[in-house]
Amino acid sequence: MGALHVNAKFSIHDGKLDEFKNYQNRCIEAVKEKDTGTTEYDWYYNSDQSVCIVKETYRDSEAFLEHLGNVGENLGPMMGITQFSGEVYGTPSAEVKKAVDGLEITFYERKAGA
Repeated sequence: MGALHVNAKFSIHDGKLDEFKNYQNRCIEAVKEKDTGTTEYDWYYNSDQSVCIVKETYRDSEAFLEHLGNVGENLGPMMGITQFSGEVYGTPSAEVKKAVDGLEITFYERKAGA
């Protein structure tokens, strides 16, 4: 199935930036300590730090699922203080699609000849 590329967008609720960054730091630490198939995990903010984009790349669907398991305890609270949307590029497994069911995520798959 190949690599998955993810853009995760968090629009941070007013007054919640410090709390968001606390969860961000926990996620980064978990990725450094536990993820084995994450090849990109970079956090970007707009000028007023009201929006954060996380650019992520995973070796494959299994690595993406491992990542969710490692940062999951932080993602729930982060969703509560942001408006979340995401994009997944690649061919994710059915398990990945099931794991993110209910979230505002758009999937983009490469088609033959493209």
